[in-house]
Amino acid sequence: MDDIRRKFSVVLAKTVLELRGEPVIEHEDPDAPPQSITHSRTFGKPVAEFSDLVESVCTYTARASEKLRKEHQKAAGVNIYFQYYPEYEPVRLDGGFTSMTVTFENPTSNTGRMLSAITPKLRGIFIPGRRYKKSGVLFFGLESDANRQIDLFADTANEEKDDRLSKALDEINSKYGRGTIFHLSEGVKKPWQMRRDMLTPSYTTSWSQIPVVK
Repeated sequence: MDDIRRKFSVVLAKTVLELRGEPVIEHEDPDAPPQSITHSRTFGKPVAEFSDLVESVCTYTARASEKLRKEHQKAAGVNIYFQYYPEYEPVRLDGGFTSMTVTFENPTSNTGRMLSAITPKLRGIFIPGRRYKKSGVLFFGLESDANRQIDLFADTANEEKDDRLSKALDEINSKYGRGTIFHLSEGVKKPWQMRRDMLTPSYTTSWSQIPVVK
């Protein structure tokens, strides 16, 4: 096995061990809660306005926080990034990323609390004059609602109120469709959204998209 590793690669050596029936990759528990939750999308067209970037981050935050609540988890903080295009005129500029990390005062899954912590800081990673391709959020420091360490000085009454409000919002959007109720900071028209002209119809999950025979 050492000869294979020296002459070829570690990957091939692992393949040989697997063929011999010796497992070399640890199997993940499919029931284990995720260690992080992310949401990002490429824009439908280049975005230059700061307001559009803010709307995208707020929208992705709402989607990710909804998933956090579904998993019965709370996040300690979030990494946020903007990806911008390279430019060639009037001068050449490389493409790249700009990012920041926001830590919440207390672990939370409440969209409103998250947005209050995130939106005031987004201006700090905005580069005027650049055209942006994508934005995204990644929530980290996840912990289960059941095993969460309670802050002795936290306002638990307000937290419980926020949890009830989030639950009501999720139930309404689940019953009447995502986006029935949303935070205004997510935007209304959302011209920056990914183009969905070629999206496969949801024949099995949406009554309005079932084919009609004429």
